Amino acid sequence: KEYKTYKDFFIKRFIITKLPQYLIINIKRFSHNFFFKEKNPTLVNYPIKGLDLQDYVHPNYLSQYKSTTYNLISNVSVDHEPGIADRVNYFVHVLHKHSAKWFKIRDLQVTEVMPPMVSLSETYLQIWERNK
Repeated sequence: KEYKTYKDFFIKRFIITKLPQYLIINIKRFSHNFFFKEKNPTLVNYPIKGLDLQDYVHPNYLSQYKSTTYNLISNVSVDHEPGIADRVNYFVHVLHKHSAKWFKIRDLQVTEVMPPMVSLSETYLQIWERNK
């Protein structure tokens, strides 16, 4: 099992026991009600390098890992027309590991972007790689 759960009064806590090589994080951007779909445009702050999960790993399992830090390698973001939540477009930021450059891919268009621009988009899905 990759996690343990504990119930403290009304709070359910998760403690990680196994760190995967790749971590996939999905940020819930859309909610549905009876009449329409609504998009949450909140920007999420995160580091591109050095996301440390040490505080979330059970202490008995920490010695198994040389590193508990992750680097972002891909970031899928949502782009939409204002006021029209049903018309959604996606684009992806991808890290080219050998050159350490970030690229934005939208359909057939590929452009290089500065690393700070990656975290300024409305993130939907992220792929992180654990450092060795």
